Amino acid sequence: MKFDHQKGRYVAVNGASLYIEETGSKDAVAVILLHGGLGNLTEYNGLLASLPKDYRYIGVDFRGHGLSELGSSPLSYQVYQEDIEELCHQLKLKEYIIVGFSDGGITGLRLSVFNPNKVLGLVAVGAHGQITKQTPGYQIFSQMNEKLWREYFPEQVEEYEKSNPAPCFTRLSTAVFSMWSYLDPDNYPQTAIEGIECPVLLVRGEEDHLYTSADLRADSSLIDNCQRVELAGAEHDVHVQSSSELAKEIETFFLSLEQNIK
Repeated sequence: MKFDHQKGRYVAVNGASLYIEETGSKDAVAVILLHGGLGNLTEYNGLLASLPKDYRYIGVDFRGHGLSELGSSPLSYQVYQEDIEELCHQLKLKEYIIVGFSDGGITGLRLSVFNPNKVLGLVAVGAHGQITKQTPGYQIFSQMNEKLWREYFPEQVEEYEKSNPAPCFTRLSTAVFSMWSYLDPDNYPQTAIEGIECPVLLVRGEEDHLYTSADLRADSSLIDNCQRVELAGAEHDVHVQSSSELAKEIETFFLSLEQNIK
């Protein structure tokens, strides 16, 4: 199982065309895979190789990312949430599981808050539910700019500029960096995560300097049905660096959801 940015399709959602791909078992329970900031759905390929094949995996490129159009709406996690809600409506998904990394995980937290009857379970990896200006991660990414990102992630930027149908990394990165720094409740879910009803697995890499162990404990303390895992040796992008180890944790979590799924 893998995504290749070739066999997918576009879905018109809230003024932008979002690119999606599917793999796995077509008639099985849907698992929506949401990538991190300035990434795309292919970052899940390492994880997909180790995940159980009896699920319907749906990868989504957020607006402006990968092969998706940016549209005219200012970026926020609420906009991402509403995009995924509309996408699920068009795909006629009554229930689904979410696996999200960083921005994708934050979006998953919002979806879980506002769609308690649809989200069967959530795996959020390196994803801030709560954040303030004193949060270590905020102090790092609030200082991010296009020049630094190009220096740190040149291959990622090159891939975007080659593949996106209307590439403008300056416009996209400015919108994303602004979103990261916006602390109002219509962006990060903050204490609203205490209203999440579905089972949640929160994951971080032990070497992650953006989403700290204190962040993990603070978020998990507000969610009733929550497990937390820290994977040794991994940094922020746990799903890439420790994909097989993470896949084992996710498979165990999926098995625990089976009673609810039935």
